[in-house]
Amino acid sequence: MYIDINKVMQAFYTYLDEFFKSGKKLPKIKFVFNEDALAMYLSTVPKGDNSYTRLLTSYIKKSLEDDDTEYKVRVTNAKLFFQKLTTLVNLHAKVYQKYNADFSSDAEIEEYLKYLWLRMTPQDFLDVQKFLDREISYLMNEEYFDNLLYYQGIRLSSVVVGEYEGYTITAFKDMNNYFFETDLCLRYVLYDKERKKSYNLPMIHYGIETLNDKPVCHIYALQKCSYAEQDNKIGRSLYKLNSGINEPLNHPSFVLSLNLFMNLLRENNIADIEVPLLEVLNYGYHEKIGESEKEKFRIKWEGSIPEDVFDKKIYEEDLEILNRTADKQDSISKAKVENLTNLFLRYQEQYDDISISVEDFLLKIKIKNMNKMI
Repeated sequence: MYIDINKVMQAFYTYLDEFFKSGKKLPKIKFVFNEDALAMYLSTVPKGDNSYTRLLTSYIKKSLEDDDTEYKVRVTNAKLFFQKLTTLVNLHAKVYQKYNADFSSDAEIEEYLKYLWLRMTPQDFLDVQKFLDREISYLMNEEYFDNLLYYQGIRLSSVVVGEYEGYTITAFKDMNNYFFETDLCLRYVLYDKERKKSYNLPMIHYGIETLNDKPVCHIYALQKCSYAEQDNKIGRSLYKLNSGINEPLNHPSFVLSLNLFMNLLRENNIADIEVPLLEVLNYGYHEKIGESEKEKFRIKWEGSIPEDVFDKKIYEEDLEILNRTADKQDSISKAKVENLTNLFLRYQEQYDDISISVEDFLLKIKIKNMNKMI
């Protein structure tokens, strides 16, 4: 089902205005429109809908006023902005359906648009159209690595891609939830011979953009699978990867995950990689989550530990969530930036196979030898 521009505009204005102005769940941001946005919106509003028209007229006019909102997104061409946003929403719906998920209701569109802006880098605030072009390109290039998803048209749960120390390595491609840094992720899992024991390597969150007719892979994060049961014996075997490395800064599971992904990029003739070093709204988002969880915990338990066994179990579960989310914005940012940087520096030192530079809040990596498999 095609989602038209009017539906996208209404979802954007009615929901996001209140959500972003409140600043309760996300950092406060403001979209600053030119006057053409007002004329464009009024042309889509049904006649007689005066209250709605007044609300949106007021919002667009206020967006032109100066205030102390820390994060402002300037939209110089409203028509182009909403055209690109509509293209992006429809591409997202198409990809979602591919992964057996529905994406058509107003609530789903609103959720997607709510979290989309967390992916913005400082440069994106200066050129939001370029940001939308990149997100569109990611989804248009979604078919990369489909050999890990399909075989002769049949959907696969995973594909065997190699072997490590007698353990089978499988891979599969998946769709992320809205609040992740990008729509796609890749997962590698190690199994013993009987497939009874397993170890999940960190997930790779990525997107592939076409720049100057060449594919560029953007890596947003390597994330530990906190929900998966991990076999300790398989995990210990990974430390052999640290042989010859003085003071390793990364867990070897991250090293193996990156090595496998770099080989996958070679197989698909992708030599250029970019890693965003700063996502300002994402940092604020995790800060807001922590504040919200602290307040929920305080109100629910009022500083006391329950004696009832059932209540105590709920308390411990809530405490675990609190410890996992409260005041974690710095450690999450460090994990994304420092850990990824250290991973690529280690890869460069160990294999002398890549060049690394920094430009416009991006870590830029170039694979020098496309035939070399690690």
